[in-house]
Amino acid sequence: MMKIYLHSVQGILKEPTYTSMEINRRVWPIQVQSLMLAHHKPTASMEIHTEEEEQVTCEQLLHQHLQDMKEKIQDYEQQFNVKKQTLNDFASNVEETIQNYVQVYGIKPLKLKRDLNVALLKYHYESELLKRQYT
Repeated sequence: MMKIYLHSVQGILKEPTYTSMEINRRVWPIQVQSLMLAHHKPTASMEIHTEEEEQVTCEQLLHQHLQDMKEKIQDYEQQFNVKKQTLNDFASNVEETIQNYVQVYGIKPLKLKRDLNVALLKYHYESELLKRQYT
């Protein structure tokens, strides 16, 4: 989802179609807005940021989240490999059972939920672009 959010913020979620009027294609989904609000803690100086600075900060924050997720996945894979090596006798049998269980009960429901969220985000993205184009 973070990649989808990033593409939306960058304005590249959907390929542009030819229009006679140029519009801002950058759309910040509500989830990204919430993330930015959580990231900006109120300060005594109350700094004023330009749109471009906010855009850069947002993209950096999303890239950081993607990097954090990559590192977590690598860490989990490493932990799994260590545990697998300690259980040499059971490794192939247990790994196959775990893979089947994860595929049936773990990944499919999560994939369906993710696909729904992606479809909703794309719908809202296109809706926002149409609003901008015709208002």
